[in-house]
Amino acid sequence: MTLHLVVPAEIEQRLRAKAGEAGQSVDDYVSKLLATAVTSPTLDELLDPVRRDFAAAGLNEDQLMDLGRQELEAMRKENDARGDDLRAVYDSMVVFQWAALPPGREHATIRLLQSGQIRLCMSASLLGEIRGILSRPRFEPRLRT
Repeated sequence: MTLHLVVPAEIEQRLRAKAGEAGQSVDDYVSKLLATAVTSPTLDELLDPVRRDFAAAGLNEDQLMDLGRQELEAMRKENDARGDDLRAVYDSMVVFQWAALPPGREHATIRLLQSGQIRLCMSASLLGEIRGILSRPRFEPRLRT
């Protein structure tokens, strides 16, 4: 299939830059983005079979939440026994505070990260959001000093 897209100049520049970084033509890069977007299940699609199983189990909400807490605790104990790291996904505001506040004033989980007690997990979209916040015109003069 051949598509003709009209995109703003800024988006075109970013697509060209990202395609170049990936060592791909813009057409190949956009084709892969579209394929990923179309073939990746939505959160609702992923959760649908789990929701059906929960409904079939006949548990009320309180029982379900208790079961969830018990299983989470069991999983954490198993991870501890294997020596697996705790993992954290930080909201962009936590990372912004980490960047903006003086040492010692950061969120408590940042100190856990720095001490090696947890491992940070971040998505490309979250990194993009953080970059976007820090590159806003109101912050740019402050970040250059």
